[in-house]
Amino acid sequence: MDELFIIKKLARSIDDRKYPFQMPNAFIYAWECDYWAMDSSGICREFEIKISRADYFNDAKKKKHGTEKGANYFYYVCPKDLIKKEEVDGKYGLIYIWDTGYVEIVKKPRQLHANKFENWKMIANKMYWRFRQLWREKYIGKEISADEYFEGFNIGLEDFEKEAAQ
Repeated sequence: MDELFIIKKLARSIDDRKYPFQMPNAFIYAWECDYWAMDSSGICREFEIKISRADYFNDAKKKKHGTEKGANYFYYVCPKDLIKKEEVDGKYGLIYIWDTGYVEIVKKPRQLHANKFENWKMIANKMYWRFRQLWREKYIGKEISADEYFEGFNIGLEDFEKEAAQ
């Protein structure tokens, strides 16, 4: 099981009606989030994906989680049984992804702080550029044609070439 599999299963399990703002591999609070979700009121959740115990224990030593500007809730996400519930700090959540793709919330997190995210312009900008990057990866990986690529941005080839030259 790899990180991409986990991200896909996690993304499919998060209700986008409740959390309409979501991004994989995003830089939000001066650090990289493996997966990030926010509700319409500005309450944020960060999901840190771990696929090895060594990586988890190295990350658990860091003091990055819980600042007043970071996510309101923080979860570790890993393959089933990789991390034990009792190994996770009491304020963090734990989610297992089974080999079948089933998503199990093993431990709910506590709220780290009550501050709401309010920089909507910044998040709109990050979401736009993340979308462009993911769409470009689909084109490069030949998952979509050039026509589909340009159509996705609602621009013609000439406009695209002008934009790319800037």
